[in-house]
Amino acid sequence: MTTSLASTPQPSETPRHPHRNDDALVRTVGAGHIYGEGQRAVVAVRGITKEVRRGDRIAVTGPSGSGKSTLLYLLAGIETPTSGSIEWPEFGASPVGRPTYMGMVYQGSSLLPALDVTENVALPLVLAGSTEAAARDRAHRALRTLGIFSLADKLPDELSGGQAQRVAVARVLATEPELILADEPTGQLDHGTGTEVIDALLAVADHVDAALVVSTHDPAITVRLRTEWRLIDGALTGERTRRAQP
Repeated sequence: MTTSLASTPQPSETPRHPHRNDDALVRTVGAGHIYGEGQRAVVAVRGITKEVRRGDRIAVTGPSGSGKSTLLYLLAGIETPTSGSIEWPEFGASPVGRPTYMGMVYQGSSLLPALDVTENVALPLVLAGSTEAAARDRAHRALRTLGIFSLADKLPDELSGGQAQRVAVARVLATEPELILADEPTGQLDHGTGTEVIDALLAVADHVDAALVVSTHDPAITVRLRTEWRLIDGALTGERTRRAQP
């Protein structure tokens, strides 16, 4: 089943960012990351050179411990490479703290327990400088668009795992970013609920014309994305492009 957006939101009051000469949203050159030092050092990512461009749909695959999450954190600017380099040509600088450039969906719950759903969805916009009223309006539009406005006043502990992940997707939609990163977003969900979350992610990425990068070990998710990056022991061992399945 493929989910379509429930309604079309009004144009954001924040215009899309002007395109720069280089259309790569993020570029890594020989990027690596090591946790720890000396004998306890763990090499998580090894010398990866790749680009993510507008409109890309990328699955980052590999077994547990292969470096998928670390690679996404590097792309997001959350982690800093310990070797090589990473840049964001279209953004001009790291997208961390700039929600209209990059939005992220995590594997586990990322909602703040003391805030209701509307407040959680609005929070990145408030932190970026939007007024509370404008942020709530965009949060409500995002919730309506994904068909989950009935959850607007609920607290996170009142949500199922699937509902919480769809709220996390709504939080991304509200900011209308150019790059969406999702780290094992269905890892703690059953197959049916996970499918609904991936449906929502794909619909949001299409709606806001964002690049989408998803780390996953689920072949059913991988085949829905046009490009696959395969990681083994932190190294990129292959890339495959296919016609994505609906």
